[in-house]
Amino acid sequence: MREPSTKQEAEALALIAAGKVRVISAGPGCCSALVRGTSLYVVTLDADGWTCTCPLTDYRPGWTCKHVAAVQFVCDGRSEQGEIDDGIRPEGASDGHQG
Repeated sequence: MREPSTKQEAEALALIAAGKVRVISAGPGCCSALVRGTSLYVVTLDADGWTCTCPLTDYRPGWTCKHVAAVQFVCDGRSEQGEIDDGIRPEGASDGHQG
């Protein structure tokens, strides 16, 4: 995986590596995904742009949160580990990896 250039990218890539991003649907100009952070957030891309249900978007309009950044990585195919059929692992579930 490439080196992140910002803290936000590092956090987004960590979400992907932990299996916390699940793309529900994706197509040209649209995307819907679930991201498990402190809670489960819905991230969407439509004609109006990217949106996320996390509380950060209420306080920082126009800011791209780590949840949106993670979904952008997956949808853009920029992450080696964020495949579209990766599920969000339940809290406390093991994926068989040590670390």
